[in-house]
Amino acid sequence: IEPEGLMCVSTRPASASDDPIADPQPIITAAMGRYRYLIQRHLTEIDDPRIAECLTRCLTERHNVVDECSLTLFFAGREGHDFAAFVASAAPLREVDQHLLEVFCINIALCADNIALVSHLRNQAFVDRLVSLPNRTAFIDAVDQRLKSGECAGMVIALIDVDQFAEINDMLGHHYGDHLLCAMARRLEQAPLDQCLVARIAGDKFGVFGDERLVQPEILQPIFTTPFNIQEVQHTVSISMGLVQLSACFAERGAELIKDASIALKHAKSSGIGQTAYYSDTIRTETRERTRLLHELRHAFNHDHLFIVYQPQLSLHSEEVIGVEALMRWRAEDGRFVPPDRFIPVAERSGLIVGLGNWVLRIALHALARLRAAGYDRLRMAVNVSAVQFRQPDFLQTVEEALRDTGTNPEALELEITESVAALGFGYVEKLLHQLKSAGIGVAIDDFGTGFSSLSYLDRLPADRLKIDKSFVWALDSQQPGRRIADIVIELGRKLGMNVLAEGVETAAQTSLLRDLGCDDAQGYYFGKPMSLDELLSWLPAPRGESQ
Repeated sequence: IEPEGLMCVSTRPASASDDPIADPQPIITAAMGRYRYLIQRHLTEIDDPRIAECLTRCLTERHNVVDECSLTLFFAGREGHDFAAFVASAAPLREVDQHLLEVFCINIALCADNIALVSHLRNQAFVDRLVSLPNRTAFIDAVDQRLKSGECAGMVIALIDVDQFAEINDMLGHHYGDHLLCAMARRLEQAPLDQCLVARIAGDKFGVFGDERLVQPEILQPIFTTPFNIQEVQHTVSISMGLVQLSACFAERGAELIKDASIALKHAKSSGIGQTAYYSDTIRTETRERTRLLHELRHAFNHDHLFIVYQPQLSLHSEEVIGVEALMRWRAEDGRFVPPDRFIPVAERSGLIVGLGNWVLRIALHALARLRAAGYDRLRMAVNVSAVQFRQPDFLQTVEEALRDTGTNPEALELEITESVAALGFGYVEKLLHQLKSAGIGVAIDDFGTGFSSLSYLDRLPADRLKIDKSFVWALDSQQPGRRIADIVIELGRKLGMNVLAEGVETAAQTSLLRDLGCDDAQGYYFGKPMSLDELLSWLPAPRGESQ
């Protein structure tokens, strides 16, 4: 055999969708001899029309083409990735020569196929399929390489998380959420982040790795201030960030730094939406404390160390008890009480609040049944609902089942939501509140004035009661502005057709002022502390119609 040159051509189907830059034109993937300059060129760029015709015919008709001094061999590939090899010889090819060349070209075809397979597998391993960015594995690998080089000074990792992304998926659908993530990925790619690595770490989390002069909140936050146009809907995104400086950590692996950045991110999110935090020893200590507290809380829940107390609610006009609020308490094994403002946020972040909330609801309804059986058939039971509970798809069903299982009249139950719940995806919230109202269940907006406080939302929410936060009540004693704020909130509730209840009332002076301002109801230590069900039954006045 006296070969003058070898040329290998492969095709891809035009409909291939796994590669956004797929080219349906046949490509010269290998070449030797006098054809080597054609590597990576298109078939149409071959100068010799005879060779181009042989290869085109071979690929089109899907069989070998034999000439006196050349051989064009066809190899059917997987999923339309066909392969053709053209061999030119200075002398006529004998049959044995043709057979040897065919075996030789089969090996070349297998090598080319393996190269494509390796490339595909690498793409699957290191590229996120949804947003076409490097994935977590690629990100960690890049950080590992930097750590090995020892050139870590001035390098920062930032984890970017979309605030309230779960609500976006719940209310607008996962397809919409996927489109939003892709749009965010493109926005990050187009940002002026020279020499920075941008990746999708997981879910709605993106990572940016690079120079601290670029990877900082003041540069990253504005990237997302312009609203996204998703399916003809303008959507403004809020992000939280956790950052870690490589020089400030003793981590030896990229995975450890990602973990530290995640800890900083959780700390940022615990402070509210749109917040940022840099990893520090203080944050690490706080995280360990929360982890310990969560472990103890789970243990307490499973071993009946949690219990419910009930605080009376009274009418300021008649001074009659109109209802009670169920409040969860935790007595640790050593006898000390853990404050709710310590363990409730931990339960919410972990998702444990869903199970706890459902337990509180059922215990409270059983307590209400006992109160009704004792003759207090006009009392209302108020139960707090976390935002995490509220967004559960089966929330309404869970409440209705608890009412049915305990034989409770829905009108005797009032669910207390905070303003933060009311401000999450208003369409979803409004629909669910209307469903609760249709079922006969009462709704109260708790801690009014300390959260979102959107009057446009408030006007459209089908709520029965507005609860004034205790901070405004306490301000009644000390300053005139506090009195004006309470007056405004009470008047607002009246204008919106809501009953107004003041929390945290502790003095006769506060009670008198609230009554003068037109507040309807109140609760607080001045009237009665939170107490067990047995204590409540002893504390309550005798039911109407019963002998004193």
